[in-house]
Amino acid sequence: MRRIRGPGQWLVCVLLVLGCAWSHAQDRPIEIHDRLVLPVSSAKNIALTLDACTGRFDDDLVEFLIRNKIPATLFVTKRWLEANPAGVAIIKAHLDLFDVEDHGENHIPAVIGKGRSVYGIPGSPDVVHLRREVTEGAKAIEQFFGVSPHWYRGATAKYDAQAEQEIRRLGYEIAGFSVNADDRLYPTEAV
Repeated sequence: MRRIRGPGQWLVCVLLVLGCAWSHAQDRPIEIHDRLVLPVSSAKNIALTLDACTGRFDDDLVEFLIRNKIPATLFVTKRWLEANPAGVAIIKAHLDLFDVEDHGENHIPAVIGKGRSVYGIPGSPDVVHLRREVTEGAKAIEQFFGVSPHWYRGATAKYDAQAEQEIRRLGYEIAGFSVNADDRLYPTEAV
């Protein structure tokens, strides 16, 4: 991370903090990295995280990571695990390289309330449904891999305040990201 220097850069930081506070106050879903305060450090770190939501197993990508010994954290849904047994076997054989974390049961955004959605994907109508989304995803990871997840990344990686509190209450850290690879796929957002 680069250190902040000069009054112009401080002004940008202050504006970002104020913008994030305003965003939170509006009770619209936010990406978790929008509120992270990172320590200033000269170390440059990167974490590769990939979501396995509802589609097929990407043999080429995973084989590339294995061949080049590139570690990654895979956020998987129960739905994806059940649909991709061959992919599960390959990942399971390489748990020294891959961390497997919770992406939910059915890929539902972590926003609560009837009619609420993110990028057109409906959220949970109530807290009970959100709990099920999180806990059933975690149970599937334990069943398929024999490991307990510690992190949760909801579909879209956007969270409202109530969902964020409930996920933490269930014992999970909440994952976001710095760069969203499919950021341009969803140009408008409905909440």
